[in-house]
Amino acid sequence: MRVHIEICRAIMALMCVSATTVALAQDDAGRAGTTTASSALPPAADASDKSAKAAARALTKRVARVLSRTRGLDSSRVLVRVRDGIVTLSGVVPDSGQATLAVSAAQQVPGVRAVRNRLRVNTQSG
Repeated sequence: MRVHIEICRAIMALMCVSATTVALAQDDAGRAGTTTASSALPPAADASDKSAKAAARALTKRVARVLSRTRGLDSSRVLVRVRDGIVTLSGVVPDSGQATLAVSAAQQVPGVRAVRNRLRVNTQSG
């Protein structure tokens, strides 16, 4: 009976140490700028999430480059965001024609599935 109690105490001590270690690891991950939720993901899910983010960043750069090179378009105040191949254009353009031009140019970029137009037209001059 005495051995059984000692074994239970040892198991409880190991559980406390284990819980403390996990809590400290999560706290360290939080300080390093990572979220504990992503740390809980299996490595394959984390890797696919990273590759999806990298693909979105690359598509964002391609769309922004196309917009900056589009004649007749002032893209200096246009923000490009991408998620799952869907491009969202937001910001301000001088007139509605430029908003249409920006959407059209973004649609031509390979990898773009759809374009959401959230551009605002600047009604103030000067």
